[in-house]
Amino acid sequence: MMDPVAFRVGEVAIYWYGILLACGLLGGFALALRNSKQLGLDTDTVESILFKLAVSLLIGARLGAIAADIDHYLANPSHVFLRSGLASHGGIIAVMLVGVYLTRRQRTHYWLIADAISPGIPLGHIFIRLGNYINGELYGLPTSLPWGVSVPGIPEAVHPLQLYEAAISIPLLLISLRWVRTNSFPGSTFARVMIAHSIVRFFLDFLRPQDTRVLYLSLGQWTALLFIVGLSAFYYKRRATAMA
Repeated sequence: MMDPVAFRVGEVAIYWYGILLACGLLGGFALALRNSKQLGLDTDTVESILFKLAVSLLIGARLGAIAADIDHYLANPSHVFLRSGLASHGGIIAVMLVGVYLTRRQRTHYWLIADAISPGIPLGHIFIRLGNYINGELYGLPTSLPWGVSVPGIPEAVHPLQLYEAAISIPLLLISLRWVRTNSFPGSTFARVMIAHSIVRFFLDFLRPQDTRVLYLSLGQWTALLFIVGLSAFYYKRRATAMA
């Protein structure tokens, strides 16, 4: 594992995780503005919404991480502020909810903005999972496979689960950019990106030992299932209407 600290400015440590998180946010922001032009949205309106959504994303992702490991945080309340960690589904849910309010207030199209933002989901995961890998967190179960990695405090090699998700997010990013260009109807790109992302998350989480389980599944897996079912129903209903 790499040193989580990228460099220091005096006594202040600058962490790789923070740098990579910033790269993901800035890259997603740039992609969303680019996609907004393709979708015929007013970029000034989208830009003002994106700043607020970025804050919502970070707050929701942090709350999602706490909920996913609630037993630990109940036993160690101070770790809410001292321990790092973000959960993608928590951030996405927060953005979706706050986005409803913001788009209504700005009188713009909710689902088209969701389509413009959606390629930022796999892009963000590429950077964030690399940050998780450097931090030695969110690793997988022990493995004897040759690409297993060592984590401090773990006697056996483990699955580099963070790198699995980062690698899978690369083709999903490329495909999502094509989906934006051929957007079938408002919400189609967002639905497809989130369904694909949730399927990946659902199966990879079977290799994740840290999360609290409810009926054999983690909170992240239950959330992924809700996204898969709900957005699949949304997608096929909207597609049938668009083709009618």
